[in-house]
Amino acid sequence: MTRALFWPLCAVLVATIACKEQAQTGRSAAAFLQMKTVPDSNFLANLEVNGQQFQANFDVKDNFARCVASSDPRMKGLQGQFQLIGNGVFLISLGNDQHRASQFWVFGQDGSATIKEIPDRGERQKAAPVASDSL
Repeated sequence: MTRALFWPLCAVLVATIACKEQAQTGRSAAAFLQMKTVPDSNFLANLEVNGQQFQANFDVKDNFARCVASSDPRMKGLQGQFQLIGNGVFLISLGNDQHRASQFWVFGQDGSATIKEIPDRGERQKAAPVASDSL
């Protein structure tokens, strides 16, 4: 499969998952269709790396995320720019000197996001808006 086809197919897969989750919870998709940027906020993310669970707090401003606190010190300073895919789905490539990751963030009506790694290994990850940069 060529690279030109890979990302659009990934976007379709993630959008399909988002629509399925929205349908199962009875949520309206109208708000997600209008979402153009990730809201400026702190997001507390429950993440999994190599089978280990940890939390990371991302400060998001102007569609740019930076990890400001983490239960794993290697994640501090992780940063990246969100890219709109569509229908409340955003792609972000995060990196620092010790870690790299690409993720889809699929937003729900409550403002939280389901996080899907690329490649998806079945991790159950979520990010929820919080008031501060603490864990």
